[in-house]
Amino acid sequence: MKKVLPLLVGQSFASGSAFLTGIFVARSLGIESFGIFAILALFAALMQNIQRASIGTPYASITPKLSEADRPEFLSFTLFIQVSFILSIVFLILAVWITPATHRALDPYSKHFPMLIVMVIFYQLHEFGRRYYITNLDLVTAMFMDILRYIPQIAGVLIISMFQLADTLNSVSGYLAVLTLSAAIGTLPALPVLKIRYQHRNRILAQSKEFLTFSRWMFANTLTQWLSGDFYFFLTGALLGPIAVGGLKAAQNLVGIAHIFFQVTESYLLPRLSAMISTNGLPAALHLFKQVTGITLMGTLILTTPMMISPQFMMNSVFGEGYVEQSYVLRFFAIGYSMNCISVCLKIFLNALSKPNLVFAANAISAAISIGSSYILIIKFGLPGAVTGIFISFIINFCILSVLFSRQSN
Repeated sequence: MKKVLPLLVGQSFASGSAFLTGIFVARSLGIESFGIFAILALFAALMQNIQRASIGTPYASITPKLSEADRPEFLSFTLFIQVSFILSIVFLILAVWITPATHRALDPYSKHFPMLIVMVIFYQLHEFGRRYYITNLDLVTAMFMDILRYIPQIAGVLIISMFQLADTLNSVSGYLAVLTLSAAIGTLPALPVLKIRYQHRNRILAQSKEFLTFSRWMFANTLTQWLSGDFYFFLTGALLGPIAVGGLKAAQNLVGIAHIFFQVTESYLLPRLSAMISTNGLPAALHLFKQVTGITLMGTLILTTPMMISPQFMMNSVFGEGYVEQSYVLRFFAIGYSMNCISVCLKIFLNALSKPNLVFAANAISAAISIGSSYILIIKFGLPGAVTGIFISFIINFCILSVLFSRQSN
C-alpha cells in the first residue's frame, strides 16, 4: 500500500478535480451550455484514452521487459509516435473547423475548436510524461505532475463560478481555457523526458514492429469500448441536443468519482502483472490480481452505494433542483460502474497476458450491440433509452470478460 500511495494521491487529485469541475461548471453554465462543454471535454478525453491505450499502455507493458540500456531508445521511439499522434489530431480538428459545411453542422460546438486544439495538445503531453514516471516507478514525480495540474484547475473553476466573473470567463470557452492552462502547468515536470534521440534504422524497425503489434489491439479495444459507452453521449447530442447531454453527463460526473480506483488500478497493476508473470509465474500474478481487484471493488462500492439508494437526494444536493428530473440516470450509472470496476480489472489481466485480442473481442461484441440498438433506444425512449443502452453494454462486457478470464486463468 505504501508503494502505491503517491499514485493514489495523484489520482485522488485527478478524480476530485474532475468531480468538482463538473459540479461547478454544471451549476454555473446551466444544463444546455454544460452539455456543449461536456461534448468538447469528452472528445479530449477520448483522444487521451486512445493515447493511453495505443501509446502509454504498450510503453508500460514493453519497457519492464527491456534492459536498462535499451529503454532510452524505446522511450524516444514512443515519443515520436506520441508527437505524430498529436499532429494528426490537430490536423483533423482544423480540417473540420475550416470546412464550411462541417463547421455549420457542428455548431454550437465548432466555435470552440481553436481552444480545443490547444487543450488536446497539453492533455496528451501531460499523460505521456505521467505514464513515463509511473512505468519507471518514480511515483512521486507522477504525483507531483497531477498536483501541479489539478490544484490550478480546481482553483480556476471555483473562482470563475463562485464569483460569477465576466461572461468571457464564465462561459464554455472560459472553462476550457482553465483546463488547458492547468494541463500546461502540470506538463512542466515532464519537459526533460520530451526529447527525441537519434536511433539506428534497424533498431527503429524492430521496435516499431513490436510496438505496433501490441498497440493495434489496444487502439481497437479503446475504440470499441468508446462505441459501447461514451458514444451514447455524442449520439444523444446529435439526436436530442445539448440539454439531454447535460443531464446525462451530470449524472455520470457524480458517479465518475469512482474513476480514481479504476485509474490507479490500471496504472499500477498492468506493469506489475506483466513483470510478475515473467518472473514469478501465473499463480503469483493471479494472487496479486485478486488482492488489487478486491480493494478496487470495495472502494468503488463505498462511493456508489449512496447513489444507488437515494439518487434524488444526491442529484438535488450536488447540482440543484434543475437536475433532479435526471436522478434515475444516476442509479443506473452507479450500478453499472460497480460492475464495470471488475471489468476494468479483468481487461488489465488479459492485457498483462499479452491477450489484447481477447479484450478487443469483448469490447467489439458490446459495441456491436450498442450501435445496433442505440439509435432505436434513443429515438423511442429519449434520455432513458441512452441510459438503458449504456447499462446493457456494461452487463454484456462484464459477462464476456468473466468467461475469458476464467479460461485464461485456468
